[in-house]
Amino acid sequence: MWMHHIWRGDVHMGPADKEWLDKAKFYATNQDDKVPPQAKYNAGQKLFYWAMFYGAFLLLFSGVFMWFPEYISFDWRGVRPVVVFIHEGAALITIGAFIIHVYMGVFMVPGSVTAMVHGYVSKDWARAHHRLWFHQKTGE
Repeated sequence: MWMHHIWRGDVHMGPADKEWLDKAKFYATNQDDKVPPQAKYNAGQKLFYWAMFYGAFLLLFSGVFMWFPEYISFDWRGVRPVVVFIHEGAALITIGAFIIHVYMGVFMVPGSVTAMVHGYVSKDWARAHHRLWFHQKTGE
């Protein structure tokens, strides 16, 4: 939960993110000059963060409900199928988001793995992929 406090300001979705999502096809085809400038994280990265944040919460909540059925009142027996459905849906969303995240990081955006592992990027990489953030940090 402490990581959420660190990142929540950077992963807030705004109007620039809507524009980025509308032009995501250019990002996917590496036409970066047609993609609107983004801050530290682009809209796709923000969506990944929120999918994992809420997905983990739903998996934990529904998992506890399923792990300890003997502590759930018999009157709540009709809720169990709903909880199982929520658990399966959250699992599919988080697994799918993770697969897309790995694919994008390893194959589609060169240098991303280095950025995630080491926590820094070159100026050229930042300028190419996160122009708004680059300009905010460098003033260039």
